[in-house]
Amino acid sequence: MAHFHLVFPPLVESALNGPHLAIPLLTAILRNQAHEVTSTDLNIRLCRYLSTSAHLLDLRSTFIASNESTDKTYFDSVLQFLEQTSARGETLSSASFRHVMSVIGRHICPRPLDLQDCLFTKRDRPTFLTALYEQWIEEIFDNSKPDYVGFSVAFGEQLSETIYLARLVRRCHPETKLILGGSQINLLSDYQIRTLIESKLFECISIGHGELVLSDIIETATHGQSGSSVIKSRAIKNTDLRNMPSPLNS
Repeated sequence: MAHFHLVFPPLVESALNGPHLAIPLLTAILRNQAHEVTSTDLNIRLCRYLSTSAHLLDLRSTFIASNESTDKTYFDSVLQFLEQTSARGETLSSASFRHVMSVIGRHICPRPLDLQDCLFTKRDRPTFLTALYEQWIEEIFDNSKPDYVGFSVAFGEQLSETIYLARLVRRCHPETKLILGGSQINLLSDYQIRTLIESKLFECISIGHGELVLSDIIETATHGQSGSSVIKSRAIKNTDLRNMPSPLNS
């Protein structure tokens, strides 16, 4: 039996109405195979953190320290709106909250031009954001000590933060096996997949329907050669869908 921790990375405002189903589905399948599974939706967790009055100062400090003039006035107006709403004890509508997080996300999470930029260009995050990531990683390992950490990348905006988080995990817990998958990884070209392989950041890269090949992924991540391996699934069938367990959020 292995212990997995599954991560849904930040920051994508279109996935804030509830947990993305990829992680709960993988959790259910792995538990059916007698593995221990914990998970963290860092996307929702970060957005909740950023929207509380106690942490708006972090955003305000980031805004003041920024040297970029692009959208700076608009960013300031969005922060003022969030601060005023919080001070009145009001709750933003779903649409307003998504828009606010979209604006904030563009300022605190780098949006590289391409995968090469994600992997090879050093882009600093605000100090408070890196500290949060490091704190959450240590919480994960203090509470569960996983053998594998899996990242599910469903949106393009998550790829840069996924790579950043994976490097933090690799630096602090080099013995842990890292697995990468998700619908956005399925869309990468062969050249981009080779680039990920050559980075040697992940033990296993899942292409297709990861839920169909979890046993192969575990075997490859555990006993594969040094570096990254790619596991591709077959097409999903109606019988696969009927036999899948119900997603588990816990």
